[in-house]
Order: sequence, then structure tokens, then C-alpha cells
Amino acid sequence: MMERTEPRIKVRLRRMSAESAPPPQGPALRPLLSEMVRQLGALDPELRDELIYETFARWISSDQLSPDDLNNLRRTALDDRHLFHAITEPDERAVFMRSFSMLLLALLLDAHRRRPYLQPEEIEYTRQQVLCYLVLERDRRGFVEGHGWAHSVAHAADTLAVLAHLHELQAEDLRDLLFAIRSLAGETGLVYASGEDERLSVAVTAIFHRGLLERSVWEEWLEELVASTREDLPFLEGFRRQLNVKNLLRSVYFRLRRSKHESPLRLELVDRIEEALTAVTRG
Repeated sequence: MMERTEPRIKVRLRRMSAESAPPPQGPALRPLLSEMVRQLGALDPELRDELIYETFARWISSDQLSPDDLNNLRRTALDDRHLFHAITEPDERAVFMRSFSMLLLALLLDAHRRRPYLQPEEIEYTRQQVLCYLVLERDRRGFVEGHGWAHSVAHAADTLAVLAHLHELQAEDLRDLLFAIRSLAGETGLVYASGEDERLSVAVTAIFHRGLLERSVWEEWLEELVASTREDLPFLEGFRRQLNVKNLLRSVYFRLRRSKHESPLRLELVDRIEEALTAVTRG
């Protein structure tokens, strides 16, 4: 019986990872980046998560890629073959490409936060595409047996958190992010059980710490979260939504309570979240 040959990209990245090798110089770099992005949704969790993503994370977080390379990666990650790959089709394998394209975007946006390389219109386009993705993505599984982490909600939360830190986003932009999180919390198809509430709470507190949203926006957000648990749904769907909303509120509550951001609004919001939790639990 013939042994299965591993893909060359896997062998190469495994070696580069073991050596903590920098990206290749000159004309060899672009083909490697292209192949890494092409395989970003590989079903093999070692190749996808431990090698491709971790290599991107190491190179991007240490500023080893040029602004042009970063922007090319951003444009590719946002296209129909990556972030929106088969998003309206019943293909359970396609979520890995979408989800890890989103996680790559978090790295690329964080690189901009540290060392700006994007134009305002490029950031706005990225924000709009991320929000569009959140409306369309229906596969919200966490861990998938045999294939590893899909984690579309957690990866989206990471990107939302980085977006919230960007000074280019103003109050209305942040409000859009906050209410996108409200929609994610209203999931009825499954109970988030893979740390999604914690990752989403990081994004919520990042939005809060920008200090641009009025008290009325936060009150509206909490009211909508509570109201979503009162909708007339089949029992199991309503139960799942209640748990998802409750877990998000708890995570935000404890994160804000521990925050060193001293402001009357923080203290008031903590109290209002406690009231919302009581209302959801009684509901």
C-alpha cells in the first residue's frame, strides 16, 4: 500500500515553523503567500490552524511583511473565494475558508492599528464586508470533529474587537458593530459552547472603551437583547437564545466590573447589565 504524500506546502511550513523562519525574500514570497491563502480553508487542522494561520500570525505580528503584501492579503481575504466562499451553499466544509479568512483579517487590521498602511476608504470597505459576512454566515459551529476549529463567531468577534480599536471608526460605525453582536447573541440553532461569549465580550468592551457611544445607545442595546429572549419561538430555539444572550451579558458584566476605566457610565452600565440578566433569567 502506497503511503500518502503530504502536500509540499505542509512540509515546507512545518520546517519553517520549527526554525521560526522569516518570510522568504524577493520573488519567492508572493507565490508562497498565495499558496498559503489558497489553503487557508484546508480541512487538515494542522495545515490550516497550526501551520498556515500561525505562520501568518508570526510574520504579521512581528511586522515582517510589507504594507503592499498586507494590503494584497486583505483584498484577497475579502473576496468571494475566501470570506464569502460558498456562503449561500449547503457545503459544511466551506466554513473553514470563510472563518479563517476572517481570522486573517483580524491580524491584518491589527497590523494597521500598530503601523497604519490602509486608507480610510479601505477600512470602511473592510468594515462593511465584515458586517455583510455576519448577516450571511449561518454555520456557527465551534469545534468540528475530525476537522478542528471552525469557530466562525469567535473569529468574527476577534475582527470586531480590532475594528473597534481603530480610530478611523466613529460613533455610528461602532454602533453598527455593537448591534451586529446583538444579532449574533440571538442565535437559536445552537448554544455557543466554545468561548464565543468571551470573545464577543472583548469586542463589546473595546467598543465601550472608545467612549463614543451615548448612554441611550447602550440602553437600546440591552433592551433589544432582553426583548429578543421574549420572542415567541419554539421551546428549544428560545432556550438556546436565552442561554446565548445570558452568557454574553455575564461575560460583558464581569469584564466591565474588572475594567480600570473609571467613568460614571461604566458603573451605570454594570448595574443595567445586572438588571438585564435578572430580566432574562426570569423570562
